[in-house]
Amino acid sequence: MKNLFDLTGKVAIVTGAARGIGQGIAIELAKHGANVVISDIIPGESTAKKIKELKVKSIYVKTDISDKEQVNELINKTIKEFKRIDILVNNAGIYLPGNVSDMLEETWNKTMNINAKGPFLCSQAALKYMKKGSSIINISSVAGIEGSAGGAAYCA
Repeated sequence: MKNLFDLTGKVAIVTGAARGIGQGIAIELAKHGANVVISDIIPGESTAKKIKELKVKSIYVKTDISDKEQVNELINKTIKEFKRIDILVNNAGIYLPGNVSDMLEETWNKTMNINAKGPFLCSQAALKYMKKGSSIINISSVAGIEGSAGGAAYCA
């Protein structure tokens, strides 16, 4: 039977991939043959190293996904290294707790810039290089459906 999840030769970018869910996604994509670009604001070289041990290629690109220039640099480095983008996983996100009544506008903006603007910027930049059959996967939280006390910006 044909392997329906064979990603051999495909190139995936995973944001927020230095640790946690993003790291797990990046490693699973690599296990299925994808070359993986690790994008994160925190150091991601250890994730890239784990992926290389799976006999696929991986690079780490430090990226603040809320900054259009850094997102463009992420895409440019990916194209320079791999010549293509097949999969974009918009996974990066932050949770800064606070109630609307006492939340600073700066906290609201930081959350929105990373959790909403970031995936928009990454998708817009990557789409220029993605061909038919490529995929964009947006990771979100159940908090967007079922809010929680103290999560005003995150749940929005």
